[in-house]
Amino acid sequence: LPNAQPPGSFQTFQNNPTLEEFQALKPWTNNVHDWAARLMLLWQPMEEMEWLITGHYGQNLSDSRHNQPVSASTGLCSLEKGEICRSPEDTLVPFQAVSPNNGWTEILAGEEAVVIPGLRPAKQEGGSTPLFGGTSGADPFLGWYDFDGQEFLDVWGATLTGDWYLSSFSLHSITGYEASDRLVEDEGDASPRRSLRTDWSDQTWQISQEFRIEGEGDRYKWDGGLFFLYEQLEAVNKFPAIFQQRWTQTFAQELIAVAPYASGQYDFFNEDNAKTALEELYLAGSFRLNYEHKDFVLTSEITSQAGVTAGVIHEPPFVESWLGPTGDVTLGWTPLITDGGRLKLHARYSRGWKTGHFNAGLSVNPNFSADDARRFESLLTPVDPETVHAFEVGFEADAADNRVSLYAALFRYWYEDMQVFDLVNEPDSIPTQQLLSGDARIIGVEAGIGIRPIDGLDIGAEMSWLDSTFQDFFVSKAEVGGRGNRANRIFDYSGNPTIAAPEWSVNGYALYEIPLAGWGFLTPRFDYVFQSKMFLDPQGLDLIAQPAYWLFDARLAYLTPDSRFEFAFWVSNLTDQHYTVDVFDLSREFNTILQVWAEPRMFGATASYRY
Repeated sequence: LPNAQPPGSFQTFQNNPTLEEFQALKPWTNNVHDWAARLMLLWQPMEEMEWLITGHYGQNLSDSRHNQPVSASTGLCSLEKGEICRSPEDTLVPFQAVSPNNGWTEILAGEEAVVIPGLRPAKQEGGSTPLFGGTSGADPFLGWYDFDGQEFLDVWGATLTGDWYLSSFSLHSITGYEASDRLVEDEGDASPRRSLRTDWSDQTWQISQEFRIEGEGDRYKWDGGLFFLYEQLEAVNKFPAIFQQRWTQTFAQELIAVAPYASGQYDFFNEDNAKTALEELYLAGSFRLNYEHKDFVLTSEITSQAGVTAGVIHEPPFVESWLGPTGDVTLGWTPLITDGGRLKLHARYSRGWKTGHFNAGLSVNPNFSADDARRFESLLTPVDPETVHAFEVGFEADAADNRVSLYAALFRYWYEDMQVFDLVNEPDSIPTQQLLSGDARIIGVEAGIGIRPIDGLDIGAEMSWLDSTFQDFFVSKAEVGGRGNRANRIFDYSGNPTIAAPEWSVNGYALYEIPLAGWGFLTPRFDYVFQSKMFLDPQGLDLIAQPAYWLFDARLAYLTPDSRFEFAFWVSNLTDQHYTVDVFDLSREFNTILQVWAEPRMFGATASYRY
């Protein structure tokens, strides 16, 4: 820390836990422990009016989730300053083995290593020997960590809902209060060293009020209202030992949101005149004007081993307001209605809008260079609001006395300034999330079918195809070259797939309700899901992707004759499929990729009573 401590007073933080601390780790982890309660009171002062008061409280004391590491290093773009790195795949160099200097050698000893699919060989910097494949433990649930970690979350709130039904219209009021208090102890680095331990904590509370009026006639219905929200958020994030320093980040935000809205639907034909092939035709639409105002404050401090603290970020409050309209228009037509089924067609246009946001994850020292300072200043500027224009056409059909149902839809989305969370992956930077924005184009098709061939047997299946890519998406990242020279490079993510958007998805189920001769019902059920390969961050790298996979679930339930009590046995992830749900790229600072694996095969029993 320049000018913040006496010369020679800095000492390395203790990053290695003791043997006693390792021996004290839990034999089982990722345990779930949560509960919730809700109380409702209904009051009817008159026949046309009712008030509902709801209160709830919940708590989560579960274990923090542990990540799994894959060793990886990042090369340089090898371009002149200001040029664009158009092949981000060439900047990720996977290791074949784990370096003996990072404390993992003993942990990996005796464990079978497996090659992560999709890694391409890359040449070492300054040499010609290729490095093939990334390695990880054969068991993704083995756990390479030095700290158990726990999540402490309390949530509580109350809602007052009032409904007053008059002769030609109705009035509605919803008043709400919500609050939360959270602390998450995050082991962070997925290694036996303490290089990325983090305590995330925040407290929030909000109040909201909505007034709505509704009415309807023979051929129309309408509603209109006003929504108001006030929210306060305070967060303190602590990084005890990163870069041999302790970092503390604090931010606070005050939010005010106001939105008037209205919607309606008009039916062109009713029962008296719907005698032609044009059996039903309606036009529906809605409009909402969204206003949001935010006050945002961000500070960040570094403390040395000697206990000297210096502020690296202490910005004045930022104030920003946004105004954006949303709405939709739908034209629906039912050209065919018979005793055995019907056919419905629809076309819909909608405009969506998401307010702008501040980058609350900034903890980087802005004084590395003039380039860094300018880029840091740009990150303090709030991300622009996200806008999407969507168009959809589709149909729904029922046939064979409603034993067969079909639906299909074609949709197209045009995103402007799509907001994307990306992990800070730069030298000398804490790997916190930052918010980026870029355009995107999406086109897709989805379809489904449901069949009841005999009473009690239901079979359903759905599929979707998606072509989803970023457009005009450029990201600036810092790199350190020879002699420690630091430079900012521009990466072009245009054309890369959007995050968590598989090209193909399929899901379905089959269940059969078997009567037990007056003793109730026995219902076996089978579910399946298929997803093709999808990428988990905007870089479009195979190392940060989930290959295609299948999932299968099974359930067997007994239901009493009065349908009040149900007891069920179930198995999720029947084949014990291993797949990731998120990946974090830390290759530029910690030479690793962190993987978040989904739950393995699980089984259990559930009892339910309905009254």
